[in-house]
Amino acid sequence: MSDDAFPDDHLFLSPPEWRDALRAELVSGGFEHDVAGVIARGVIERLVRSYLAGALEPPSTHALDEAA
Repeated sequence: MSDDAFPDDHLFLSPPEWRDALRAELVSGGFEHDVAGVIARGVIERLVRSYLAGALEPPSTHALDEAA
């Protein structure tokens, strides 16, 4: 996929980057590092599988703007 496929003004993270961000958030919220890693992996894997199966639609530009 070319770099032109994504707009420059939005942040797109790969599944490992999302997992690391979620793990860090869980750790800062009081979860132990190992437990946070297991939770983060499970959440991201379910989201990716759902997306690839067509159950989730990619976010619209408007939704990305609101999230930012």
